[in-house]
Amino acid sequence: MSTAEKLSDGASASGESDPLLGKVLNQKFKIHSLLATGGMGVIYRGEQIALERQVAIKVLTPTNSSNQIDPNFHKRFFLEASILARLQHPNIVTVFDYGRVENMEPERYFMAMEFLEGETLFRRLRKAGRLSAPDAMGVARQIARGLREAHKHGVVHRDLKPSNVMLVPGEDTGELVKILDFGLVKVLADDSEELTQQGSFLGSPRFMSPEQISHGKVDLRTDVYSLGVIVYQMLCGKVPFEAQNSVQILIAHLQQPVPRMRERNPEADVPEPLEAFVLRCLSKDPEGRPANMEAFIRGLGECAQAMGLSPAFGSTGLVTMDSTGTGRMPTPMPPVRVMTAIPASPSPPSSSGGSASPVDDASLGAASRPADAAPQGRKGIVLVAVGVLAVAGIGVAMSQMRPTEPPPAPAQPEKPQVAPAPPPADVGTFVLMVESMPSGAEVLEDGKPLGTTPLQLSISNSSVRANPRRLTVRQEGYEPYSIVQGPSDQSVRLVATLTKRAAAPTSSPAAPTPPPPVAPAPRPYSGRPAARPTPTPDAPPPAAPSPRPLDIQIER
Repeated sequence: MSTAEKLSDGASASGESDPLLGKVLNQKFKIHSLLATGGMGVIYRGEQIALERQVAIKVLTPTNSSNQIDPNFHKRFFLEASILARLQHPNIVTVFDYGRVENMEPERYFMAMEFLEGETLFRRLRKAGRLSAPDAMGVARQIARGLREAHKHGVVHRDLKPSNVMLVPGEDTGELVKILDFGLVKVLADDSEELTQQGSFLGSPRFMSPEQISHGKVDLRTDVYSLGVIVYQMLCGKVPFEAQNSVQILIAHLQQPVPRMRERNPEADVPEPLEAFVLRCLSKDPEGRPANMEAFIRGLGECAQAMGLSPAFGSTGLVTMDSTGTGRMPTPMPPVRVMTAIPASPSPPSSSGGSASPVDDASLGAASRPADAAPQGRKGIVLVAVGVLAVAGIGVAMSQMRPTEPPPAPAQPEKPQVAPAPPPADVGTFVLMVESMPSGAEVLEDGKPLGTTPLQLSISNSSVRANPRRLTVRQEGYEPYSIVQGPSDQSVRLVATLTKRAAAPTSSPAAPTPPPPVAPAPRPYSGRPAARPTPTPDAPPPAAPSPRPLDIQIER
């Protein structure tokens, strides 16, 4: 299944007479096949021609449920598209481009998004009935993280439901949860008129909050309620309220108490702390719910603790991010560059983190995280080589320091025995998001293509502890950019700023290559991150990369 499944699970995809099949939209996107259809539009499998990247293309017509032209459609579409384009998070679908389809009547609008191979939560629940408590909590936590990012931008989703949640298999272990379709978003800071049809309900009745139904104030707690309904269904196998028609369901959300899960399904065996938390999320009074997604994540963590679960509950791919349940946004790892002047180490790089490793490419980079195998007192240490400073990786620095030490060095292996258990970051996986400027660069590992940027990889901490992942970002006409990634206790976002390859000289013979600059001798290890040296005038550091630009053209 794919991105399109959210529109119409099980929808027919014949599309034999579809006029868009085989066409090129706005000289950028070629449409290959119809994936699914829905009441408001169609989703196709397509290709971004310039980058040869597979995409999902959502095409909408500006009509309402009565097939009348919707005068607010233009505003609503560009609101949704612009918001999605701003939301860069592993748990939110990525939008590459959007706009009005050129040279087509009646007018249509398109949105090109990342193509996801997986299945919706709707399809998963239809097959499995319900999920185990740890797995349901893992899915809920990833959804909450994506919503937390949206809420940071003042955006409420308002249409959360299982068919708007995609489960994408991870490369190593677990699943990555993606939130789809922000078509009913509300911008909290926008005081303009509501972009809805008067007297209509926009949303899914089984997942709507009481304040949505009664046209009350919509805020962050509206999404908390809808997410609570989703968690209820994942645990119980049924939604809280069912009825013969939508009106009765809406009335139940407004007036009826939420039934216990065993009342809805006698086979549902849900731990009491977790059920109590879900019922709190379904309070009819918003004041009785968790105030925001940070409080929701914290509440899940408290449930896990009460149930005796480890912080890495569930089998989804992001369970180790923010595993303490504090609800803090993880700080992305900044892009890291290492000069080619680093001398090759005679021994393999140390496994004490994701340090840079010398490679043969002309331009190198590295993303590193603290060593999980280090003694407990050094757990928070992060050593990186920043900018264009000639700073050797941890393994190189340590290997250069060893020969000057006296023979008692063999006693060093006794230190790890002080820590009786590995730190929490040893458990589970984390997500590495690789982006590039320009985008669309190829990402390889051991010569094997993994995809093109932006690319998300789910990485197991246990697998990279001894053998860090070594990736190369490559784009024609640019110097390659290499990455060495070790363990991490949170998500890592790396932007590879590619440098154009210098043109080869045509007249005079090439001058001998000057010897590379010598990296400064490492100072004795102090147990603290080294201060960032001031760049020398002849080697100015590159400017910090701005947010990844979107290739967007808007036709009004």
